[in-house]
Amino acid sequence: EQPVRPPARPPRLTEKLALMRAERPTVSFYRYLYNAVGKPWRWYERNQLSDEQLAAIVQDELVEVCVLYYGGTPAGYAELDFRQKGEVELAYFGLECRVIGERWIETACRELYQARHHDGAPRHLWQFYAARRAMVRAMLSAWHTLDGDDRHRWLRRGRNYLSLAEDYLDPDDATMSRS
Repeated sequence: EQPVRPPARPPRLTEKLALMRAERPTVSFYRYLYNAVGKPWRWYERNQLSDEQLAAIVQDELVEVCVLYYGGTPAGYAELDFRQKGEVELAYFGLECRVIGERWIETACRELYQARHHDGAPRHLWQFYAARRAMVRAMLSAWHTLDGDDRHRWLRRGRNYLSLAEDYLDPDDATMSRS
């Protein structure tokens, strides 16, 4: 008999979890965030900029760097660019590997976003996030088929994740109404 997993609930929004704006972040702090979340994904663009070029972007009054802290240390960040009048660009968003896939991360990010912007994120944004997460898991399952370890099990898992991603993107699907 398998143990029953508790429902996906974020940790209480206490000192363990916080979203803070880094006002005029130093270049060294920004590079730390960028590399901590981007290195596993081979991010390189911002590392090609000089310190002066990078400071001109991240210390601009119309650019916000919002840092997600978990357990007192940075766990991810988002860079919002308001420099185009009437628009906001999510220039960068990343999470450290230690929190990617955590069951509470989606709910926590949603609650933090709502608290920051005093409204909810559009439903399609969360559908996209859930579908993307399922697609990443499908891709990882496909990679596991290459190591020869129970290939059929990993193929079955990959197909299940692809089906789940498709369900998340289906506007008539009841799956998203539960979240």
